Amino acid sequence: MKSPVPFLTDDEYSRLPLPERWIMQARSQVGVKEATGHNDGEVDKYLVAAGKPPGSRLPYCAAGQFWCGLNAGAKRERLPKFPAGVSEWRKWATQTGRRYSVPQRGRLGYWTVRTDSGEPGHLFIVTAVLPLGYLRCISFNSSEDGSRDGGGVVQHFVTIKQMQKRTFWGFIEIGGLDAPL
Repeated sequence: MKSPVPFLTDDEYSRLPLPERWIMQARSQVGVKEATGHNDGEVDKYLVAAGKPPGSRLPYCAAGQFWCGLNAGAKRERLPKFPAGVSEWRKWATQTGRRYSVPQRGRLGYWTVRTDSGEPGHLFIVTAVLPLGYLRCISFNSSEDGSRDGGGVVQHFVTIKQMQKRTFWGFIEIGGLDAPL
């Protein structure tokens, strides 16, 4: 497995638990920006990994996390069948017993809202749980304020109180997704 960071050899990287490798993959993408601000350019690689056509210009927060998982060594067959949608990750986490209400470093955080046109939301990886309900995160298709429609891959903060204002919210355990079925 190829290390995305210069301070770990490939062997050292491959011995880390999957959530730590996933975080490192996400960190390696911080700073990637859309070409024209329309979910395009280099971010296409995330959508393509999640089965969407290049140039589709779709939201890519969930697809970006899927890309990180694959590059960190998660087994494709252990991940959601339709990984480009946040609501699909939520449903998958519930069905597989991976959905939690408690944040933890290396868990994916999500929120969705129910609307007439579907269930828009956001998916991010928690890199630190801080005092007073703050979480440090890395998000795709976001901005410094943690929005769900930003211009690239960023590190930001979110609070659990902000998440609780949504229809659905929670955390997804990703540990063990690199093990064979």
